[in-house]
Amino acid sequence: MITLLGPPVLSPIRTSTLISVLALSSLQVHTLYFLHLSPSATPPTADTLPPQLHDILQSRPFVPSPSPPPSVEGTSDGVTVRLYVYPRPGTISPFSSKATDILRSCSLLQRTGIERVERGELWELSFPPVKPPYKNLTPEEVSRDKDIVRRIHDRMIDSLSLSPPTEEELFSRPIAKQVVRLPTRPTREDLMNLNKELGLALSDGEIEYLVEEYGKRSAEEGGGPTDVELFTFSQINSEHCRHKTFNSHFLSPQTPHTLFQMIRNTSSSSPSGLISSYSDNAAVFSSPPLHQIPTFLAPNYSTHSFPKDEQPGILIKAETHNHPTSISPFPGSATGTGGEIRDEAAVGRGSRPKMGVVGYMVGSLNGREDRPSHVASGREIMIHAPLGASEYGNELGRPTVAGLFRTLDVPHDAEEGGRRGYGKPVMLAGGHGSVLPPNMFKHPPFKPGTLLVVLGGGGMLIGLGGGSGSSLGGGEGGEELDFKSVQRGNAEMERRAIEVIDRCSWLALSPSSSNPILSVHDVGAAGLSNAFPELVRDSGR
Repeated sequence: MITLLGPPVLSPIRTSTLISVLALSSLQVHTLYFLHLSPSATPPTADTLPPQLHDILQSRPFVPSPSPPPSVEGTSDGVTVRLYVYPRPGTISPFSSKATDILRSCSLLQRTGIERVERGELWELSFPPVKPPYKNLTPEEVSRDKDIVRRIHDRMIDSLSLSPPTEEELFSRPIAKQVVRLPTRPTREDLMNLNKELGLALSDGEIEYLVEEYGKRSAEEGGGPTDVELFTFSQINSEHCRHKTFNSHFLSPQTPHTLFQMIRNTSSSSPSGLISSYSDNAAVFSSPPLHQIPTFLAPNYSTHSFPKDEQPGILIKAETHNHPTSISPFPGSATGTGGEIRDEAAVGRGSRPKMGVVGYMVGSLNGREDRPSHVASGREIMIHAPLGASEYGNELGRPTVAGLFRTLDVPHDAEEGGRRGYGKPVMLAGGHGSVLPPNMFKHPPFKPGTLLVVLGGGGMLIGLGGGSGSSLGGGEGGEELDFKSVQRGNAEMERRAIEVIDRCSWLALSPSSSNPILSVHDVGAAGLSNAFPELVRDSGR
């Protein structure tokens, strides 16, 4: 493995802000590039790499040096600590897939024997001296300081170390975990403990149901439940996926309709121009004449031209991503936008996202909310969340063009000291796109032998559990479970998947071929445990 030193990571403003917040005397943050070499190739050195490679990466050879020894008593010298931030072992970062493809297109992989490139960061933090009886922090204490660590890396996707990462840490393949099976007849206590440990968000009634159902099974029929079965059940049956509250009936006879029926009443009362709603991943409307909307369609990539005779359908979609944004505003908002974009691309047999909107509704901006310490404040959300949504959309190529923002935190029942407001913030993601007429509707039934294809990247154990996590009250799941339930965005991988759908969907207009996609469904917070069952349910079989 070859390690190269790249350009600075932070802007001058960001650097000065962190120096002030962390009480540092100086701060330097540089990019590190890690080059994984083919074992069969003649290994180059950092000095013999082609100049074009250094030009593309803006890099130079890197020689790691140990951190200076700290002055423990702190009488004269401060402490300088070097921290290395790099992707978690077993993962492939979005940067890696992009950079490796760029180098391959430039024929640099073949010339150098490089198989893959990864990126990390080198943080050099200098602390001023302290006076006795106080002592300087040791490097180990700095690397464990929560306030410092949370500002320089995301522990769900990054590793942090006092020493440079090894080649095995960066480029080895992870070993799959073993499935865990419970006793043949799990007790209520067994399931309640797992419910809390795994953040399944099961209600008392659901736990009773599982105890009863698994109590009927014998060892020959499969024995007790596995952790995978319980996890799958919790995602499919979560409030996030099933909308049990919105589909529940009011006790009052004066309110005969459910909340969902009330919402759907708008489309049944005003169906003009509506092609489909509440039956796919986004609603479809008929469009004005083509000459009035020349930019609504994506070009035909095989002919590099726009269609002339097809009247596209217009897609609209809106959803929320509240729980993830309240826990980790930047990645929560980014993946909220990414999930909404997936819905726009998964209408019928393939569609095309166009532009988006975002909205944020938070409590006080002055930190008055009564919230768990690991839940972001309204101010933190408004600083970081809009950046996450915009960055994701820009990287994917679908801009965010409009939005809304409001706060609400007002006294209520002054005698009891109560308040009303957005204690659990709202993050709204919406947008619109287009779909060609032959692709507007899915194409069931599936014939025997029809392939079910997963298109995209590995999810690892990040964000799996978002369905159940989003079904809990704000902060109810505990810090570790809440943090794990937030997805991390990979706009590059989503862009590639959408390009595949684009190429296939345009084949619907070809006289000599046809769209091979019969149905598209996006993989959201509940993962494959929800996506494939829904795809098969809609298949007509």
